[in-house]
Amino acid sequence: MRAAEGAEAIDPRPYAVASLAVGIAVGFGEVLWPWVGRENIDLVFLTAIVGIAVRFGLWPSLFASIASSLCYNFFFTEPYYTFAISDPKDVIAVVFFTIVAVVVSNVAARARTQAVAAMGRARATELL
Repeated sequence: MRAAEGAEAIDPRPYAVASLAVGIAVGFGEVLWPWVGRENIDLVFLTAIVGIAVRFGLWPSLFASIASSLCYNFFFTEPYYTFAISDPKDVIAVVFFTIVAVVVSNVAARARTQAVAAMGRARATELL
């Protein structure tokens, strides 16, 4: 059966790369945790989110934002290796991390869109 006209197939590759980037961020976070503390681990995740947004755009970066938030909760808040949060401060930290991740994702994806459009205009101008 054919897909509906105008419906676009979802490419799973950007989401797989986003999952890999979040996994690498978890690994770096585990390694850096003793030196930088738990409070700064979120910056590792934000770096991965920006990279995904710049390379693949909005939807994969939003996926990376949610995955990063879940991983941050699972690996770096007490009790560890559960999605439960015992300290109310950690609830606030995870919520704000999620909000910041989504905002950063949107801003980076918008910058990517504008850069792609600018390159297209430059090519059109060059052809003239």
